[in-house]
Amino acid sequence: MEEADLYGKLALELMDARSDQIRLGVDHQETRDLGGEVFVLDYLQRQARESRPCHPKDISLRMGVTSARVATILKGLERRGLLTRRIDRQDARQTVVELTEEGSAFILRHRRAVKERFARTLRALGHEDAAELVRIMKKLVRCLSSCESGNSNAPTFDQDALAVTRAPETKRRSS
Repeated sequence: MEEADLYGKLALELMDARSDQIRLGVDHQETRDLGGEVFVLDYLQRQARESRPCHPKDISLRMGVTSARVATILKGLERRGLLTRRIDRQDARQTVVELTEEGSAFILRHRRAVKERFARTLRALGHEDAAELVRIMKKLVRCLSSCESGNSNAPTFDQDALAVTRAPETKRRSS
């Protein structure tokens, strides 16, 4: 079977499986969990762990949404006492967004609940299949990340081994 046929067939199977997953409502909770507000709180927590200030523009770029959408999300979270906004000490033209203690506690509780749901699902698969699923998901994210960044050395797939290999590097001309 040709490579295009092989991957085209697999793509159709994946599309069907994804359609079945959506039809069964399996991922409705996960979709809500990864939606705007929870995504922002989780992102702010990660930034805080790394002691990085976070600006609304950072959130907009990370989420791939407009600054107006981010402003709406931030306003709602601030109203609920889950985050604060303040002027950036380094650049008074910028706003820094930070979790409150309540926001931090909320996202930690939320992550524990999601972890338990995922653990139940993975347990149903069995250890070997669960570990393989996680490995493949990580590999997929790396591949998508490389492809999105326009990396000419993005991963490609070897048809025979189905192993990730690097695309041959192109030599640059010296000017």
